[in-house]
Amino acid sequence: MNAFFQNVTPAQAELVSAAGGVVSVLLAAVLAPIVFHLVTRKGVADFRAAIDDVTSSAKTVREKTVEMGGEIGQLSEKLVEINALLSAVQMNQAISQSKTDEAEQATESSTLPTAVAGDSDARSRLKDAWARVRNRLESIASDSTIDGRTRARYARIDRRDYREVVNTLSHEGRLGVDSDEWLRAVFIWYQYRPNNQTIDATALGELEQLAERLEAKRYEQPESDNLGLADRIRRDSCAGKLPTPLTANIVKERYPGYAANAAQTVLANYCEGGLWHSRGQPARFRRLAQGEYQAICDSGFDSF
Repeated sequence: MNAFFQNVTPAQAELVSAAGGVVSVLLAAVLAPIVFHLVTRKGVADFRAAIDDVTSSAKTVREKTVEMGGEIGQLSEKLVEINALLSAVQMNQAISQSKTDEAEQATESSTLPTAVAGDSDARSRLKDAWARVRNRLESIASDSTIDGRTRARYARIDRRDYREVVNTLSHEGRLGVDSDEWLRAVFIWYQYRPNNQTIDATALGELEQLAERLEAKRYEQPESDNLGLADRIRRDSCAGKLPTPLTANIVKERYPGYAANAAQTVLANYCEGGLWHSRGQPARFRRLAQGEYQAICDSGFDSF
């Protein structure tokens, strides 16, 4: 037998292989009906019942999915409420720290002679003007649209030096072009805060004017540009300028100034089923997989 296999020519080997293949096909053709009969010997009724069971289960899954969608929407609303509450708590905590510092400063300066006996009205006006400036600054730092980690970082800034608060917010684009006015208001307050310091009438008037102007200021925060970024990503992607799937890292590289986590937030919030889509905004993206998206380029979208 070994000698036979050693003397087989390539042509004979191919013939044997082909014959083996034919035998295999014939065996499969004969055995398949037998196997099928054995597997389905309980009859077609059981098979149809199985299909009905699967259909019923699929219907249940769809119903549960709809229910979960509603629950997820309610959860998103609650998270927004919690975020707003945390923002208010942060602002109150910062103001409380500031008032504590002011009280300590007042105690330290109370042992020194008061500069002018009739200065109480000016000092009251000084405190009121500063409170307006401080409260507006704190409302900017604790804005609920700011990422929670960023707000927490702002909250950790020592309120004994509001110049640091101003410089940080200004550096991160939250005070527009008014950082000098904010710093000037802080400077006037620190200069005349001690009870023994004579309050200059001109400086007091300037602080009151600054308080009025700064209190009315409304700045476009970086986060509020998320919708604009979402539209830019969608347009560029539909024009073939961005690859598919879209990822946070692709957005980060293509649009300088946006961190990967910020880009991921934009993609997730403006995709189908995302936060802003659930609130009535048209979806800009469709989720393909975890962290991967595709721009929605349907006609008529730009009419929104």
